[in-house]
Amino acid sequence: YLETDRELLLGGDFNFVVEAVDESVPSACRRQGAAELGSLMAAFGLVDAWPGRGRGPGFTHVATNAPGSAARLDRWLVGPAAQPWVAGVQLVQGAPGDHTGVLLCLRLPDLPPLGRRGWSLPTYQLYHPSLLAQLQAAVAAQVISTGVAADTRDVWEALKAFLRATADHLHRQYSREQAEELFWQQQTAAAALASYSLDTSVVHRQQALGHATTQLKVPGDAAPASLAQVDFSSTISRAATAHFSSDAPTGLFRPGAVDVPAQQTLLAQLRRTLPPELQQAAEGPAGDGSFVLSELAAALQGCAPGKAPGTDGLPHEVYKVLWPQLGPLLLA
Repeated sequence: YLETDRELLLGGDFNFVVEAVDESVPSACRRQGAAELGSLMAAFGLVDAWPGRGRGPGFTHVATNAPGSAARLDRWLVGPAAQPWVAGVQLVQGAPGDHTGVLLCLRLPDLPPLGRRGWSLPTYQLYHPSLLAQLQAAVAAQVISTGVAADTRDVWEALKAFLRATADHLHRQYSREQAEELFWQQQTAAAALASYSLDTSVVHRQQALGHATTQLKVPGDAAPASLAQVDFSSTISRAATAHFSSDAPTGLFRPGAVDVPAQQTLLAQLRRTLPPELQQAAEGPAGDGSFVLSELAAALQGCAPGKAPGTDGLPHEVYKVLWPQLGPLLLA
């Protein structure tokens, strides 16, 4: 039973296929239940969101000799009104289980823009070495080609638009490269599963295999303690106390030994006032304590990361990593 007065998103771990495009090798045992699901999809206008269905390569099942496939994909079936909302479908690598998870990303219409003044920037590029180098080179070339106009505000607004367009282009290019790499990883894993002909139960048994922890090494004790002992709770408590307590001789926060005479000698040598050279450096070149540009730039580099944009819509991480390119324009 499915509701008819709302948008439908049907997700599940289906153990059968509906069309031949879903199979790497034809297999009769993959079609049990396909007719029922096909009629349900036709009745409600559901479409498989997996990109291999007409929009790219890929299959959802690997044929094996076992009744149940060990290399199947979770699938998302999307209703007709929700199909324009699909922003992407990708594999989830590394998830435990005998099948591969699928992540469905939706972008609902008429959402408010991301960030202040509609600004959205994939900030991971600011910390990715190769992407950051491309972004810096593009911005530097744009600044040189633009020059300084009579109204710097117009130049700055145009540069922000260029920065956003360049970041979006790099993001799409990087996403395509990542998707292609994940696709071939899935192909390799599927081929390995097909060659081994692993049943679902075999995969589950393999995942259940493991080595249970039976002993606990307590700091300060010569031999490890068995977790099967009656005083299990006290063993855990002693281990935590020995590792973290400041009173334990092996504790992480134990106070260090202090040489009192040496400490007093050191304190007696400390000056109560700044020497003239440090006082002059603190007052600055003007002698009034005002900050210079180099000090402000150094303070900007020490700011903690934060994704909230400023009054111009740019997060301050942009100024941190692109200051050599943007600083001269802002100070023109």
